[in-house]
Amino acid sequence: MNRYEFIGELRNRLKRLPAEEQQEAINYYEEYFDEAAIGYAPINLNEIGRPAVIASEILAQTAIRHVETYPKSPKSNASAIGLIIVAILGAPIAFPLALALVAVVCALIAAIGAVVLALCLTIVALGISGVAMLVVGFIKLAVEPATGVVFIGMAMLFIGITLLVIVVIQQLLTRALPTVIYGVRNILGHNKKEEKR
Repeated sequence: MNRYEFIGELRNRLKRLPAEEQQEAINYYEEYFDEAAIGYAPINLNEIGRPAVIASEILAQTAIRHVETYPKSPKSNASAIGLIIVAILGAPIAFPLALALVAVVCALIAAIGAVVLALCLTIVALGISGVAMLVVGFIKLAVEPATGVVFIGMAMLFIGITLLVIVVIQQLLTRALPTVIYGVRNILGHNKKEEKR
């Protein structure tokens, strides 16, 4: 796509804007291309963005500015809502990507939850197995001493592994989890400070 195709598609997608605001947006990109000395050469869309995405952002910003600037009336609200709908529908890439991102985050949370549940159940099963083997070991000790000692040894191993894992998890929860929560809170707090500016 060259400069003229880009401007043509952008102009076509901004038809719903008032002529003055449409021309302002077109002039911005014309000046950008003039400064970059881009004529018929292909444009790097990764650097500047696709006209559809740019148009949807401009339409959304105009709708928000329109709602904030003009007095509230049913007609102005309907116009702003119309611009927002056009902005949403005008972004054929952004909406599916947002849905995909939400789906990936939900799947990641579900996977982490499943792994944590499996680990908890494994720890419980290991502890119960250890206690059961200890009981069997003491019973076998009277009948077959060698087998009883093996069962008691295995029981001690299972109980030891269970206690070790419980201590490790407790340490992680008391030391690592607060650090993660603090970091997330700082990131969110930092973003809120930037929004207030």
